[in-house]
Amino acid sequence: MPSNNYIFAIGIDDYSSPLWKNLNNAVLDAETLTEILKKRYSFEAFPDNLYNSNATKSEIFNSLNSLNQMVTEEDSLIIFFAGHGNMDPATKKGFWIPTDGTLDRSTWIENSSIKNFISDCPAKHILLIIDSCFSGTFLTTTRNGNLERTYLDLNSKKSRWVISSGGEEKVSDGLPNEHSPFGKKIFDFLNKNDNENSSVSELFNYIQLLISLRNNQKPLCNYIDGVGHNDGELVFTISDSIKSKVTKTIGIPNSEILRQEFLANISTDNRLASGKEILIVKSIFDDYDFMIIENFRFNDENEKKIKFIDNKGILDINNIENSWDVIRRFATVEGMINYIQKYPEFNGEKTIFLGAHPDIGYVEEQLYSIYYSQYLTQLLNSNPDQMQCLHCGEKITDNDNYLIEFDDYGYSTAVGNVHNDCLRPIDRILGKSIYKDIVQDHYLKNFDFDKWIQLLQDGQGQLAFLKKHKNLPDINIISWNPENHLNNGSYCIKILFDNGDTDYVFVGKQIQRFTEKEIDSLIKRFTDALTSKPCKIIQSGINGYIDTIQNIIEDDQTISYVLSYEKVRYSKLLEKTETTIINDYTPLCYFTNSNDELLEINNMVPFISDPQSVEDYIKNWQSTEDIDENYKIKIVESDLELANLISVYYQQNKTFVINPIFDADIKQLKKGAIIKPINEMIK
Repeated sequence: MPSNNYIFAIGIDDYSSPLWKNLNNAVLDAETLTEILKKRYSFEAFPDNLYNSNATKSEIFNSLNSLNQMVTEEDSLIIFFAGHGNMDPATKKGFWIPTDGTLDRSTWIENSSIKNFISDCPAKHILLIIDSCFSGTFLTTTRNGNLERTYLDLNSKKSRWVISSGGEEKVSDGLPNEHSPFGKKIFDFLNKNDNENSSVSELFNYIQLLISLRNNQKPLCNYIDGVGHNDGELVFTISDSIKSKVTKTIGIPNSEILRQEFLANISTDNRLASGKEILIVKSIFDDYDFMIIENFRFNDENEKKIKFIDNKGILDINNIENSWDVIRRFATVEGMINYIQKYPEFNGEKTIFLGAHPDIGYVEEQLYSIYYSQYLTQLLNSNPDQMQCLHCGEKITDNDNYLIEFDDYGYSTAVGNVHNDCLRPIDRILGKSIYKDIVQDHYLKNFDFDKWIQLLQDGQGQLAFLKKHKNLPDINIISWNPENHLNNGSYCIKILFDNGDTDYVFVGKQIQRFTEKEIDSLIKRFTDALTSKPCKIIQSGINGYIDTIQNIIEDDQTISYVLSYEKVRYSKLLEKTETTIINDYTPLCYFTNSNDELLEINNMVPFISDPQSVEDYIKNWQSTEDIDENYKIKIVESDLELANLISVYYQQNKTFVINPIFDADIKQLKKGAIIKPINEMIK
């Protein structure tokens, strides 16, 4: 199916209500954008472009409805709005103000109405460009950086994007007949571009940088969430003056004149070093142990001179024998100096320094170095959690870590932070990251509190009982059902109490179901256990044997005893309670040593249910047994993960205990909840 490109432009300078000040350049900008797209990018103007008095609320909606009927699933559509915008300060909802907009909010066009149109529109690509005050209220998500993509890939996937002239603030309309600052930079990009293709990200990054340098406004851009976006971007393809055909993009203009203008305006303050590297390697000379090599990173064709594989630096990929054994790799001389000050063995007579040409001092100012630096910045920004180690994936919560570039030969490049312990010899160290807000806490080093809090909201169903009742025995048994995620069968067990109440045997938050083969023998076991006086606290519904219940019942509470157990057919209508609890046991924390082996205390595997109390537990365990100081705290995220963990180690006769406290003198468990399989408890 052939595809078409359409531009629908709305420009409003003249407003019927004196509430809205007339503008200077809205119509001019709408007309200019339409002409550029028609002339250079093979766009067709929608017949009903709306200017001034024609841009009423009803006409705007009529045109949007007509567009929905006209465009196909292969078409690209740009909608441009230049005019007044407003925002409700209480709800933060944004609005377009049509030419007939008054003080009455019902005459405005809410952003959600535009989103509804976009959601219904069949076009493959939709780009919304808004030049109005408070235009950033349209964005609901935070934009990440750009990874390297081909234009073909971007164009093949459905996209819904918005570029706004600002955020939740007023923006400049510009002097009469001179375009708005936002519009002018859009036109500069589209007019100067001479690469065959360009992307939405290239357009946005260009205008954001150049506008924010000279104006008190900051354009915003992101995909529009919840309306069918599928990781694509609208691609602008020029039909004249093609000078280059670069096929990949990282969100930086590929047109030479635009790229030079873009890179020339990037501040040097936060630029990531990219043009050189300094290597500490094993010496190839008999008289030295180490060599420090300063190297121009790129050749004249902008290709990396050295490839890095398996902790080796390889000069010729076709001759991997010709390589260096890399000990450490740096982006700057300063980084290397700081390292050898910490490790003085590299700064002695056994080390030879091989410096590059003095011109290497200017390498970071070369155009390609700036370009590649911006690429690294994009990669860093694309990392949704920069406090997560690139290598091990665990949280970083201290300042003993490095910002690195990962560029192993044959793998995608990445930029992010890594733990000092995870740092590899060929990781290119860009700097040492310092997080000012980090609280140094040895016991919770690199613990992911965000994940823990999220998991805790709908977990630890069975542990809630232990937390609530402090007067339980010091050592308790928690039943573990290794098949708690499997609850099948046509029968269940009904419980009759002497006060007339009825209940059912539960597994976690569900009525436990049994097969016809097992139900009768279980009913007999439960009936035989009536001699131990099973009962419940009426006010709280807590079940147990009388010996346990008597320890936790409060003065104003009463007990009801079980009269009998009955076999009944299961029905989902019997499930009376609704609960948000997803996991009965987890989340829990467990520990591994420096060799990633499960930590054991007196042949018991400890879990803890409250990481904020870890210091007390560690001190108690250390009084009983030596503990590896380089232990790691890990999170068991689900009951299924817990079942897998216990299944593996239970066969090795390991005992699992939650929140164990030991008697230091006799080295025995003093307090805690032992996890036992439910089948063993039934026996």
